[in-house]
Amino acid sequence: MKPSTWGLFVGLVVLSIGPRTLSAQGEPGAFLNLMRGARPMGMGGAFTALADDVNAVYFNPAGISAIPHKELTFTHLPEMGFDRKANFVAFSFPGSAGDSAWGFSYSRLTIDGIPETRINPNGTPVTDAAGNVIIFGLFDDVEEAATVSYGWKQTDQIRIGATARLLHQDFSSSSTDNSGSGIGMDLGALYQPTEDVRIGLALKDMFESIRFDSGSAEIPLKIAIGAAVRGYKHIVYALDIETVEGRGTNLRIGLEKWWQKHYAARAGLSDGKFAAGVSAKFDAFQFDYAFKQQDLSDENRLSLTYRF
Repeated sequence: MKPSTWGLFVGLVVLSIGPRTLSAQGEPGAFLNLMRGARPMGMGGAFTALADDVNAVYFNPAGISAIPHKELTFTHLPEMGFDRKANFVAFSFPGSAGDSAWGFSYSRLTIDGIPETRINPNGTPVTDAAGNVIIFGLFDDVEEAATVSYGWKQTDQIRIGATARLLHQDFSSSSTDNSGSGIGMDLGALYQPTEDVRIGLALKDMFESIRFDSGSAEIPLKIAIGAAVRGYKHIVYALDIETVEGRGTNLRIGLEKWWQKHYAARAGLSDGKFAAGVSAKFDAFQFDYAFKQQDLSDENRLSLTYRF
């Protein structure tokens, strides 16, 4: 399917199902499912229990409370296919007492130049005399999310975290004005019985929806339970089981190995899709790359993290 054909397909879907369930990704808020940083993506997204860097603001906000320094990360998705573009930035910093932390993030997904089509009363697209679908103009789909997270140490073994999220979606054209906004929240917990074992729980997209002029679109609740174990040769093994309301369960597994604290390799599976990644760390900077199989088109992801 060529990008122009994909755009026409999205345009038809948009106008046939309306803003109640609209998204260029197939459902409202679906871009939130895009795994954020390249490091967790390379592990297949099995990061609910590990959650030991700034990417925890997305996977499990409890994890930021254990980060001893400030972390700033930027993630770019250079090749998503079908004209999709996405970026993600996050920042976390510890509290003055050293047993809590704040985190912030902003993510944005866009699809430009989607053809605007129209639907007849019988549900068929409007066509010209030759039977070709008429394109009345072009519009863009822009989906954004901004979050604020707070995590704290409850005991030496238990950490808790929460995230508040503001959502915005705009798919307006020259002839229509369709935009909506909403709020939601995440809750997370980490239990670390030993230095090498972590267990995590995350409730994501709680009470979350996007409200448009013509109605609201509910975003399904996600519940993730994970475990991470540091084992032989200091290899980290991670497992996540995530249940999405009304859509079933996703199994994610991953592993990660560091050499001399400067280089890393990782691999994983997410719902049967393969993922892999590498890292290089130089002083305060860490570069991450990840690859993941996808149904529409395989993804490549680049992240740069700065610690200070």
